[in-house]
Amino acid sequence: MYPVVFNRREICQLTIEEFQNLKSIVHFWGLSWEEQSGEFVGRFINISLRVIGLDRRESIRLNQLLTHTGINITTEKFENNPTLSVFHIDSYKHLLTIETAGKTISFNPNNGPFRNTKEWVYKGISVPEFSDEVKVYMKLGEKSKMEWICYVILQMFNNNSPNDISSIPVEKYKSLLQIVLTPINPSFASYQLNAEWPTSPPHYKTKQHEQTETINPFKHKHASQSTRFDPFKPRKNHKDTRVINPFFKNKTP
Repeated sequence: MYPVVFNRREICQLTIEEFQNLKSIVHFWGLSWEEQSGEFVGRFINISLRVIGLDRRESIRLNQLLTHTGINITTEKFENNPTLSVFHIDSYKHLLTIETAGKTISFNPNNGPFRNTKEWVYKGISVPEFSDEVKVYMKLGEKSKMEWICYVILQMFNNNSPNDISSIPVEKYKSLLQIVLTPINPSFASYQLNAEWPTSPPHYKTKQHEQTETINPFKHKHASQSTRFDPFKPRKNHKDTRVINPFFKNKTP
């Protein structure tokens, strides 16, 4: 059996197979395996992230959810500090929209469960590329807001993970959540152990921004003004806009 040590504290003991699976998975949780010390540590210890748009209670909750990663979450602006801005919209047709790296990705409702570990780990949220400025839009009062923000932040600094966890069965992933992640951070683990979202967003559509001007989704068009770009309104004349369903299987002829 192999001991699992986090910050000099033994969490549990695993078989060799479980331990190898864990070393592949922890990257997605914001942890790293240190070969020299033989322990797991926070992956983002030297990273600061500016998060704006949350109230004080939500900021405290976010720090609690990601405390195991070692990340420093602040509202202060520092040089070369990436920024995540959260916007709340009273009436909004998408559960979650992420705007970054010149693209806007909108996630729409879909009922789980997720069929494999790769889909489970970030609950269907998949952003291929991030810039230092990330904007997140969601409905006012969205109950899953803090969970979704966690997955966005983890992907911001884990986007080029070399580890493929698709082959790890969901039953084994669930077991590692229970015996490893729960003792490390029960708050974050409680979200992961909910294998089905109330309304999860694996369906999404992507738009490529064609303008460099700042986008303000809260402004409306007026007949007397020139046309402005609305990132949330489908563009009928945009040939590249399409809806992608990652669960849809192509039929061979």
